[in-house]
Amino acid sequence: MDETSTPFDEFQHATPKAGEPPQSAVGGWTGRVMQGLSFSSAMLAIIMAVGIVGLHLLRAAAPAHGDLVPGLKSALPLIAIGVAYLSLIFTVPRTSAQRFLGFLVALAFVLWGAEQYMTNAILISVIDDFVVLLFVFDLFLVIRENLKKAALEQEERRANGTDANV
Repeated sequence: MDETSTPFDEFQHATPKAGEPPQSAVGGWTGRVMQGLSFSSAMLAIIMAVGIVGLHLLRAAAPAHGDLVPGLKSALPLIAIGVAYLSLIFTVPRTSAQRFLGFLVALAFVLWGAEQYMTNAILISVIDDFVVLLFVFDLFLVIRENLKKAALEQEERRANGTDANV
């Protein structure tokens, strides 16, 4: 899985390795539907997250009205952003490894939201640990890729005689 994604490269086109066919995005009406789903889910997630924070602030400011929304949870924004990202990764050109890693991150968000409505403490704990594993694995790959790029850049600077640490 050398084709890892790094932060903020999600909308850049993936460059396939030599001899590897490019992974095309979903096209036609299916692509437009998936992009619409992605945008709508992302907007819904933002609106719900802002609304939940606002309601928590209202609870803090007026504790007497704290039961306005019982069981207030951030589960829905987490699920919505997971669905938004899941639909996005299949509409932009990505390598299969990038799609797989994107799927894992989207799955982590959906599971994180879904477990907030579960009551089985053992299952909740297992899902929490799995979600943490997915996030740690994804961030590990991002860090590894950035360290590789930094090492390559430093080698190029040394080869060109422009590195101040030579």
